[in-house]
Amino acid sequence: AEMETHGWFHNRSLSPTDDGFTPEYFDGLFGTLKPGEARSIKYFLISEPGVWGIGNGYLQDILLSARLHPRARAVDLDTAQRQAVFTAITATIERAVRLRGRTDEYDLFGNRGTYQRLLHAKVTGTPCPQCGQAPIEKGSFLGGAIYTCPSCQGPPPAPIRRARRAKK
Repeated sequence: AEMETHGWFHNRSLSPTDDGFTPEYFDGLFGTLKPGEARSIKYFLISEPGVWGIGNGYLQDILLSARLHPRARAVDLDTAQRQAVFTAITATIERAVRLRGRTDEYDLFGNRGTYQRLLHAKVTGTPCPQCGQAPIEKGSFLGGAIYTCPSCQGPPPAPIRRARRAKK
């Protein structure tokens, strides 16, 4: 009971491994977005309300699988795209748990994980692991590296231009 009220836990969203992490629950997270909000799908997933426990390494693979560019605006995703993200999250995290985490992680018993990330620095310029065609591109976004396939994920969306306030 004490943990449930701790500041780190009481307002967190569900983990993809929780039974309550359903397509309906995930779709409901998008209800927190305001029309026209510029938050990217990357930022939406890793910030509140977001999805608890997804880091940038897994996020790269999730967005590749869902065929979405990390800069895509979360508010603009249609039902099919939201479902694709949900499916990619659950499949990626279930696989990572089954394989005891990434190859640079260890479990409680000191065993190295065997989950191989699809997108990371060493695959930049190589053919996409999903389509086998376009070379993986590296970019920077939200203070970190992003790796994308221009064929599977498309070009980055145009930046949102905010209206300037009139000078008084």
